Amino acid sequence: MSAALPLTGKAIVVQVINGQPVIIEVDGTNAPITGGNFVDLVERGIYDGVMFHRVVRQPDPFVVQGGDPRSRDTTIPASQLGTGSFIDPDTNQPRFIPLEITPQGAAQPVYNQIVTQTPQLQHNRGAVAMARSNALDSASSQFYFALDELPFLDGSYAVFGNVIAGFETVNAVQQGDRISSAKVVDGIVPSRVSSIITDVDFLNDSINLTNLANLPLRALRLANTPNNYQVTPQDYDQNPGGVVGGSANDRILGEATYGDGINGSQGNDTITGEEGDDF
Repeated sequence: MSAALPLTGKAIVVQVINGQPVIIEVDGTNAPITGGNFVDLVERGIYDGVMFHRVVRQPDPFVVQGGDPRSRDTTIPASQLGTGSFIDPDTNQPRFIPLEITPQGAAQPVYNQIVTQTPQLQHNRGAVAMARSNALDSASSQFYFALDELPFLDGSYAVFGNVIAGFETVNAVQQGDRISSAKVVDGIVPSRVSSIITDVDFLNDSINLTNLANLPLRALRLANTPNNYQVTPQDYDQNPGGVVGGSANDRILGEATYGDGINGSQGNDTITGEEGDDF
């Protein structure tokens, strides 16, 4: 089995659940292997579209669990999920990681042992930890959010991060809800190596072209003069691709009925959404 490289320092992952962002701080200092595995799977797109197949709130708030890659198949009911692992395409075998826990005051994590000392990363409300079977080294891609303080899990399950924003969205998750997307937005993902682009004009042009290419074909593109534009319901109906700014300085204000797709372009643009799900 191949392994993801350890994470150094911290990374920030944003999951979009039910249209709302959930921001996770991944701690590579105290959980380098577990954190490295998680951000690698995020980068690979493994969590995009997966279901939360286990939600336990009774008799007390407990966990919201997801990450079974098999759950991306919408024909599989939640009752049949919970045993899937990430299959590494390099080996065509499941990737498993060891139980990794750093006791308070310890310089290094302890591996594949139940830890009786207080861990550095504890099961506080909003903690993010790896699910596993009875074997200590059986964690793969499935993870859970702690819905409350769960000290009885400390030392037996590996916490690797915390929800730093959006816990109210996690707290409202129901069985069958899905992660629509997950992205690493800050930190270095060691298993992904890319060249650094130093040409600012090339970088800006690439971003603008990518944004336009991801839009549906029918979008309202504003003139290449400064625009002060108010999006209307008719724009939403006639241009599902949204509104795209021109090459000058634009101010585009969304409307309050629908979700708005508003895209800046060149120039110094000011974009403001209103009610609804804005992009």
